[in-house]
Amino acid sequence: MPLFPLISLGLEYFDYILFPLMSTILIKAFFYDFAYPNILSFLFFTITPFVKIFSVLIFSALENKYSIKKIINISTFTMTVATGIIGLMPYGFTPWFYFIIFTILRLLQTFSVGIDVPATVNLAYKVNHDNASEIGKTILSASIGYIIVLSAVNVLYKTLSYENVVSFGWRIPFLMASFTGILSFRYRLQSKTSFLKTREKQNNQNFKNIIQGISIMLFPATLNTINLFFPKFFNQYYNINLLDITYYQLLSLLFSIFVNIAIIKLNIKNLKKIYLTVLISFMFSVFCFEKIYQMSLLLFMCIWQFYITSAIIISLFLNLKSMNANQTILSTGLTYNCAFLISSVFEMLFYKFYFLSGPTTLFYIILIPASITLITLIINFKKSF
Repeated sequence: MPLFPLISLGLEYFDYILFPLMSTILIKAFFYDFAYPNILSFLFFTITPFVKIFSVLIFSALENKYSIKKIINISTFTMTVATGIIGLMPYGFTPWFYFIIFTILRLLQTFSVGIDVPATVNLAYKVNHDNASEIGKTILSASIGYIIVLSAVNVLYKTLSYENVVSFGWRIPFLMASFTGILSFRYRLQSKTSFLKTREKQNNQNFKNIIQGISIMLFPATLNTINLFFPKFFNQYYNINLLDITYYQLLSLLFSIFVNIAIIKLNIKNLKKIYLTVLISFMFSVFCFEKIYQMSLLLFMCIWQFYITSAIIISLFLNLKSMNANQTILSTGLTYNCAFLISSVFEMLFYKFYFLSGPTTLFYIILIPASITLITLIINFKKSF
């Protein structure tokens, strides 16, 4: 696998993940008297999966006229500019002005990631389709970008007071991310990597394969989406400091690197058996998560990160393997992004209409969404793999 796409993806994830991590600070800084906080929640968390699907469809249309490398270079540059504008955003305007501007900038960021992830995953699979090693490296690069973001945010919170972070400190990681975006864009320009055109195989796209792929990816997508709710959940219902939660997430991501390395060394036969074991163990461990959390939040997050890492790497690889000749950037993008869209909408609805008025325990926020999506994967397991 060429190094340039991996470096670029990691740096791009630095830009992309920073926005939701700092969303609470951005609301304090720019929307302190905004009357519709639910609109902001929609902006920061729900709108992005829709844009990712739209970006894949736009990408498919544009590649008929332009090279894939040129489209991805432009999207990377767009991400960098959007992040830089956020970091330099002046105070003094109305909340509605900021709402419109932040919406546009977040859409531009999401458009870039919606294209880059499936393109890089496809390239990884083309390099080595005998095991999950290259896909594992792709996920590892994104995880490293995530780790850099969490590290920067932790340093920011520990160095400055909360008032100073809201006043000016939040700009520092955004400007850093803009700089890394410039590096990512430079890597893209220097890279000689050629991505496979999807237009050549577009007529062979199989709608049934895409639906099956969505059902395969829905479980890891749901685990990842639930993970995004953990900071708010643990802070609101267990009164755990956000800084502590971010620190534990950082440590659990560092732990996931070792999980990633272990997975990429497995051959395909062992991969299927181990994944089935992981799925079965998850079904039983769900009932123990509350006790595990009571013992140690860090232990719980490490176990959760183990399931996320193993599920997303193996699901991606086995999904691409099952598609075989129909596997393209378009099909990969649709299955990956649609799975995350469904999981995001499902978790938002579950959180809003059931969880807020129902049992406030860790068991329920995990059990119902994860179990339903796990069933869809198990139903397809033998048929797909």
